[in-house]
Amino acid sequence: QVIIGLPTISYLTQVIDDIADLPEDLANGRPSYAVGALNEHPKERIYLQRYIQKRDLGKVTPRQFQNQAPQSYALVYRQYQEYLAQIEYQWLQELLEQIFLWFPVYRDLMYRIDPRYANF
Repeated sequence: QVIIGLPTISYLTQVIDDIADLPEDLANGRPSYAVGALNEHPKERIYLQRYIQKRDLGKVTPRQFQNQAPQSYALVYRQYQEYLAQIEYQWLQELLEQIFLWFPVYRDLMYRIDPRYANF
């Protein structure tokens, strides 16, 4: 195992970002980890797109993704766990796991306040 390197950090943050940006990526046809997983499960993709439209979501949280598209979420989460396993320190793995769960929630809150604050 490696302690942590730039590629690992990049992959971890990209997976987190891809969940939050699902509405935007789906609407614009952009590829991402989450969109790729949804493409593997077309019924879940349709269901999630309807959910996003119905609720007029600008950002998606991991919990919403998991509840609306459980098989797709499992693929994305499994990939995240594979990257996370490359980190040597347990405390850092636990911190990054919390970031995975809570950062998209924070971005959703910021988006609701003002969409300009959620795009960073």
